[in-house]
Amino acid sequence: SARYDQEDPVARSFAESARRRAWRSCGLTLSVLLAAGCFVAGCQARTISATGQRTITLAGQKVVVELAATAELRAQGLMNRKPGDMPENHGMLFLFPEPDLQSFWMKNCYMTIDIAYIANDPDGTFRITNVYTMKPEVGPKLDAEHQRYPSSEPVAHVLELNGGWFERHGVKAGDRLDLKAATKSVYVKK
Repeated sequence: SARYDQEDPVARSFAESARRRAWRSCGLTLSVLLAAGCFVAGCQARTISATGQRTITLAGQKVVVELAATAELRAQGLMNRKPGDMPENHGMLFLFPEPDLQSFWMKNCYMTIDIAYIANDPDGTFRITNVYTMKPEVGPKLDAEHQRYPSSEPVAHVLELNGGWFERHGVKAGDRLDLKAATKSVYVKK
């Protein structure tokens, strides 16, 4: 760096002005980097939440749901879980990028599972369109041999709980539930 005579007021003023400009430049660069970091961290938080857990309320019961918001997690679902692996008020909430006709099966599922297809109505509420109790299907079967459980209309949300849960709590097609908090800021991948 250039040296200046500390007794020379013009040189000292020039050097201090250059130092202030350098610090302002560093401050601006730091601000930009912090803003970019916050943006990236926000994106990561949304992505991470796609595999997290949320709590919803259904039929007056608090239910903890694992989120399945990626193609891999949706394909895996609750496969290979055994009876007793999932506590009573726990399940999985499948999130799809767009409403579409959905169809689930029980390939490699060892426990009975209740499934509810959920439509997001134009008024912003969530409505159960179909409820099924799906029976385990394990063993050597061709994919075409597995029973299908289809939605009756396009849906972007599917909820699976332990078998018999819906009947025990009186949940049926036409019931409404609030999924806004559970799906807020969730990044759903195709």
